[in-house]
Order: sequence, then C-alpha cells, then structure tokens
Amino acid sequence: MRIDHQISDRLFAVFKEMVPPPSQWKANSRKPKTEEIVSSLGRLYEEAKSLRRLHRPGVIARARIVLRLQQELSAAGYPVDMSRQVLFSLTLSAFVGKV
Repeated sequence: MRIDHQISDRLFAVFKEMVPPPSQWKANSRKPKTEEIVSSLGRLYEEAKSLRRLHRPGVIARARIVLRLQQELSAAGYPVDMSRQVLFSLTLSAFVGKV
C-alpha cells in the first residue's frame, strides 16, 4: 500500500474515533457538538504532524493524503461543511511549513 494511503487511512481512523460517523448519530441520537469536535482536533493535528515527520511525504503526497481523506470522509457520510473545515485546518496546521 502506498504511503499516502496509509497516512490518510490512519488519520481517518483517528478522526472517526473522535467524531463517530453520521450513521451512528441517528442510532444514538447524539450529534457531536462543534465545541467537542474542535477540542478533540488537536489529537488529529498531532497525529498528522507525527506521520509527516516519520514518513516525510513531499508536496504531491501531502495533497494526495488530503484528497483521499476528503474522499473517505465523504464516503462515510460526514457533512461537506464539516469535512471542508477539518481538512482546511489540518492542511494549515500539519501539512504546510516545516515540522
């Protein structure tokens, strides 16, 4: 498996632990609040930074990671606005600049 796939799969797993998929929102009738999501995103950012340091993906690989993560979030049914905000902040905090 390509490294960008491994990284995006790992980041998706971390996000899914913090914010259950929408299919579980209906079952539990508990949609996560914005404050809960924001407070738990630090763990996602730290994991992304750690994976970036470990695997040293280039610019193209980082773009592929974010694209694949976007596709996974969409396939899992997460709202487009939520995934857009998460991916934008993830990109700025973990994939731009030096780590």
